[in-house]
Amino acid sequence: MAIDSRESKYRFIKFITVILSIFTMNTILVNWGYGRSKSAFNHQQEVFMVQVIFKRMSRSKFAEELIIERLQKVREKFPNLKWSRQVITVSMENSPFQAGPDLFTIQFHCRTGQFRGALLKKSSESLYAAVAELFESLIERLSRLGSKERSKMRGRTRRMQRWLMPPRISET
Repeated sequence: MAIDSRESKYRFIKFITVILSIFTMNTILVNWGYGRSKSAFNHQQEVFMVQVIFKRMSRSKFAEELIIERLQKVREKFPNLKWSRQVITVSMENSPFQAGPDLFTIQFHCRTGQFRGALLKKSSESLYAAVAELFESLIERLSRLGSKERSKMRGRTRRMQRWLMPPRISET
């Protein structure tokens, strides 16, 4: 039985990927200090990388706590959001020339992580209504972004599997 060049290529690439995966895991474990067991991480305090910015309005501790509380509920549904950096901007617009209600605008921007680049902006006459609209829409937006990432990853793995598949040997 002769070994086909494609089969040898398949075996070589499989060998290299195993070696590289072992090497990169060891490198990551050493560089980032992840040598501890997973239970050690559960006892550490959770990193909460959220920045709340108030524009054209005074800082409100109550509004900030409301936003953080709503964001924690979103983080329970999307655990990958826990390790990304989010910026939430709260602003108030009112016209000095025309009388009327104020307009509160809340913007969510994820700067790092799996949902990097997610940007959502909602406005309303009430701050609480704007917060509620933002976080309702945010759950939908993040689920769509997550499913898009999963489908892209599935496509990549299928292409890689097709490329790495050993050739069928006919018995003629």
